[in-house]
Amino acid sequence: MGFPNIMRVEAEGRRGGIWLCWDARIVTLEPVSACFQHLTVKVKCASVSPWLLTAVYASPRQEFQHFLWQAIHRTREEHDFPWLLTGDFNAIRSPSEQAGRSSTAILRRCKRFNDRIDHAELIDLGYSGPRFTWTRGEPPNDYKASRLDRSLCNPAWNVTFPNTSVHHLPRLHSDHHPVLTEIGNKGVNLSSPRPFRFEGAWLTHDSYGTFLQDKWESQAPLQEALTRMAVDFAEWNKNTFGNVLQKKKRLLSRINGIQTRIANEFSPGLFKLQAKLERELDEVLEQEEIIWYQRAREKWVQLGERNTAYFHQQALIRRRRNKIASLKANNGEWVSDPQELVALVFDFFASLYLQDDHEYTDDMPKQAFPRIQQEDLLALLRRFTAADIYQAVQDMKPYQAPGPDGFQAVFYQKSWQVVGKALTDMAMSFFSTGILPEEVVESTVVLIPKVDHQEMASHLRPISLNNVCLKAITKAITNRLKPIMRKLVSPRQSSFIPGRQTTDNIIVLQEVVRSLRRKKGKKGGGPS
Repeated sequence: MGFPNIMRVEAEGRRGGIWLCWDARIVTLEPVSACFQHLTVKVKCASVSPWLLTAVYASPRQEFQHFLWQAIHRTREEHDFPWLLTGDFNAIRSPSEQAGRSSTAILRRCKRFNDRIDHAELIDLGYSGPRFTWTRGEPPNDYKASRLDRSLCNPAWNVTFPNTSVHHLPRLHSDHHPVLTEIGNKGVNLSSPRPFRFEGAWLTHDSYGTFLQDKWESQAPLQEALTRMAVDFAEWNKNTFGNVLQKKKRLLSRINGIQTRIANEFSPGLFKLQAKLERELDEVLEQEEIIWYQRAREKWVQLGERNTAYFHQQALIRRRRNKIASLKANNGEWVSDPQELVALVFDFFASLYLQDDHEYTDDMPKQAFPRIQQEDLLALLRRFTAADIYQAVQDMKPYQAPGPDGFQAVFYQKSWQVVGKALTDMAMSFFSTGILPEEVVESTVVLIPKVDHQEMASHLRPISLNNVCLKAITKAITNRLKPIMRKLVSPRQSSFIPGRQTTDNIIVLQEVVRSLRRKKGKKGGGPS
């Protein structure tokens, strides 16, 4: 294989056997621990700090896997290096990771494996390529397949090597697919310029309010003012706000130096300086938390509880999950070239949304729908006001994904005294004329995975990200419709009304079927 250096765990009969091969001119490996199911080494190279690698070949027997995870927990407790675990774990995380039907026993094994991963605080790095890594037999009768091989990492690895990607390579003379784990960046990257994004952390800076007041062009149309403001914010971020991580590192270093001096000499001035720097550090830590909260899109954990590390991990996991490294084309071949991937996805959705010419006929019976009462009609026709627009903006989630202009709702919510009039004027103009500027209705179309691991273009769902100024209009209309929706939507419909879900109908139908099965029919017959 071209690797002059080898470390191995010998097989015990037909059980186990791990070979680790490397080139000592590039990396240095130091043994840490080993048994018949794993081999753990410390990896050193010139370009990065040391990290741990655990090569895994787990036993298919559960009683032996217990010893493997005991060793993994010991390694976790004894070392805090970035850590990568890769190999055959002989376990799956969900029934979707194997071909065939599920069962209670399979669900129990999946839960046990997931619990072990969670208790060890490890992260599944996902994959691109074929879903299964082990196959045996021929379909339809003898075919078996599972995702037994995977790469896991600890949070330190996720931060140190955020661009790690895992690829299931073609299988040739083995029942296992080779699994390639790349530390470098891999995925669709066409070197497009990074779009502007408003940073919520800017709101915490002392000069933010004054800067916005000075730069905001109140006489310009909204989108024109936002475009110019984006340029000003980028310059202000570079020259005034600064790099949060660098500020944090610098403050920690200064505080450490002051505390070292205080240990050797008493000086009231040093105590005052330490207190001042600690206040600055608290502000920087708050800014760092907001930055990662904004990127994590986390719904269930509140901002302001110093969950920076958690938000950071969630942002990295989300970024990796949404990255498209390869897709399967219609001919069954895997495409990984960025230009070819773009063409593949574009062609798929272009053909999907082509419409055949047909004549639409409105044959729905009008009498089947409820009619709006006069008092409700008057409420709907009431003129929109500035208060309606303000309430619509305040009702929005602050950090939802922005549209093409890069401004999230939090910008308007926290800066309403300065920018609110421009947004209100634009909305009032629309309600008077029914016309919106073209740049307002622009949207960014992004692809999100419909499944845990996308393999084909059909596994991706396009969604449109609209500007907040457009969403403010639709939100105001929605707020106007809410009070009468219960009068217009039948109780048997499960959508459109808060508190109702589409799945309610499924649950009701299942209960009806279950009730019919339990009901005794006449002799010789089924349920009536």
